[in-house]
Amino acid sequence: MLLETDLMVDNTTSEPRDILMTERTALSWVKFSITLAAIAITIVTNFRLDTSGDGGDGDRRPPPWVPRFSYGVSILFILLSMATLFVGCLSYFQSIYNYKAHRVNTYSLKTTLGFLFVVGLVLLAVNVVFVVAVDA
Repeated sequence: MLLETDLMVDNTTSEPRDILMTERTALSWVKFSITLAAIAITIVTNFRLDTSGDGGDGDRRPPPWVPRFSYGVSILFILLSMATLFVGCLSYFQSIYNYKAHRVNTYSLKTTLGFLFVVGLVLLAVNVVFVVAVDA
């Protein structure tokens, strides 16, 4: 029989909270990676909404370079997705290894923030190019 007192564990450090925080952060990285992969698949399948405003099936066609560009952008998003998954896993396993060794390393977030900055710039550049392509 399992009693309530069997479930009591002395908590003298913040380690359980820190491990749960690390897992939550790793799951956020996985969610971001899946989102980037979903964007890549959406771009490859040429999913578009009719925003022409003419109410019918207008004869507006994108410039001939757009399909090739779409494939390139989708490959870029797949690579970003894999890199995001790699950065998230690396950060998670590094934190878990430090917890296991009973070390608390306060490391800077330069790599993580730098990676997120690069991803943000790529997303902005792709949006600008697609807006220019649609308006052309």
